Amino acid sequence: MSAQLLSQIRDSLSDAGLDGLYLGRSDKFQGEEVRPCDEYLAWLTGFTGSAGAAVVLSEQAAVFSDGRYILQMANQLDSALFDAVDIIETSPISWLAGKLPSGKIGYDGWQVTKTAYDRMVATAPNIEFVALEPEFLSCHWQDRPAETQAPIWRPDPKICGQDSSEKLQQIADELASKQADFALVTSAETVNWMLNIRGRDLEHTPFHLCYALVSTSGEVTLIGSDSAAGYHNFGFDQLDRLLASISNSNGAPAILADPDSLCMTLYSALMAAGIQLTFREEPLIYAKAIKNRAELQGFEQAHIKDGVAMVRFSHWLKTDEARRQMTEADIASQLVSFRGQDAEYICDSFATIAGFNANGAIVHYRAEKGADAPLSGDGVLLVDSGAHYQMGTTDITRTFALGSVSADAVKAASLVLAAHAELARCIFPEGTNGVQLDAIARQPLWQYGFDYGHGTGHGVGHILGVHEGPASISKRGTKPIKAGYILSNEPGYYKAGSFGIRQENLVKIVQAKTGYLGMESLTLCPFDRDLIDISLFTDDQRDWLNSYHRRVYEVLAPYLDDTLRQWLSEQTASL
Repeated sequence: MSAQLLSQIRDSLSDAGLDGLYLGRSDKFQGEEVRPCDEYLAWLTGFTGSAGAAVVLSEQAAVFSDGRYILQMANQLDSALFDAVDIIETSPISWLAGKLPSGKIGYDGWQVTKTAYDRMVATAPNIEFVALEPEFLSCHWQDRPAETQAPIWRPDPKICGQDSSEKLQQIADELASKQADFALVTSAETVNWMLNIRGRDLEHTPFHLCYALVSTSGEVTLIGSDSAAGYHNFGFDQLDRLLASISNSNGAPAILADPDSLCMTLYSALMAAGIQLTFREEPLIYAKAIKNRAELQGFEQAHIKDGVAMVRFSHWLKTDEARRQMTEADIASQLVSFRGQDAEYICDSFATIAGFNANGAIVHYRAEKGADAPLSGDGVLLVDSGAHYQMGTTDITRTFALGSVSADAVKAASLVLAAHAELARCIFPEGTNGVQLDAIARQPLWQYGFDYGHGTGHGVGHILGVHEGPASISKRGTKPIKAGYILSNEPGYYKAGSFGIRQENLVKIVQAKTGYLGMESLTLCPFDRDLIDISLFTDDQRDWLNSYHRRVYEVLAPYLDDTLRQWLSEQTASL
């Protein structure tokens, strides 16, 4: 990021009669991962976190993100150009309203959804928000990567567990009940699940990036797709032609849409075409989150494969002196080398996080080759990684002791693992939400005055996004947890300047008894014994850990050679 670029943006805003710019970290598809060509926030500010926003005014500018990225913002932002603000404490629009009593603010209409726009207007009613032309920012990005799209691919139908025609029938039934002509599905993740298609438009998320327009007969038109066989395809520059083609003799059609994923550019085009638009929450979001039998079996198979790879990796990390010649950035390629030995490995499910000692305290730290820490010394290494396989998705965090570690680190790691065990073993009534489960997980840490600034768990898609709604285990998780959900269990503790601890398994939510739910861990990998002080566990927590470790050994041992099997036996012995 340069002062010259920021000055150029301010000049363009002034020329357009605007008082400032609001810029989110998103794209047309509202997903967590964006293509390199859509990384406008990183390009403008230098901040590369997966969530955030910026506001640029004539004399001030600020970048906003949550507790995962506070330290990262401090490291990446030029403090002479941008203030770093905790988005939980102050939202971008609240900050804007406090700095600018009235005026005009430009925004990218492809980035901002109808729900987000309405919230912006409500928060800053005296500010006029103006959608920018697409080239407003791109004309300043001289080396912007090209926009590309890969062909679709289709998972084995047996892995999906439900034919796309059955999912489309749910749309048709809704259209009939609401007397509408079309449903507009603007979440790329939902489109991919609904049609049982996938793509490689993103590095870590196997989406074919597009919207879908579904008719009462189940006919599908893809918007933004180049040439997906079996569907009508319209580019984003053909919206006017598409909307004209669906008009009928009785006037403009009635369309159902979800304002949480409908971007303002498309909303404006629908309004200009006179479309009868009805807003509702996309019902397939919930159907997608409750995994069917085949999807659950796929997750289980994927975790066996991933468990084998993680045991190989853990053994290498703990016993091979070669790691002392490596750096944090080498960890990602080392994991790929182990996971890639399985023919059904597709790609990593997100960019690996490997933080050694102080870097581990940066919750979503990204090691950059040449600027990363060597692993030659002693300390604590946090590794958060995952993969997509042909049958399922994984996400695992393990924290490792390399050489000698401090008593403080062992205590913190033990309490985090106790918190993990406390959540993993709990049974809770149907209807319980994520806020309630989040408090259960934190209790072992709160007793010692410890806490962490991120949620405890997120949903996971089936060969889709590694973060999936609608439910989460967090302070904002108001949605009830349901049987069939796949969630993460990942409490942590971060001591700035010293170390970071996080221990994560994926779990499936199961019926424990009538009216009650529980969790079954899917992830299969031992926790590092060198970071466990069992005296800090309750008897129930210790019993859970020993039972979990027994299961890890029983499931994975048949897939390992003698050396690894013996090592795993030692790592999973009762504590």
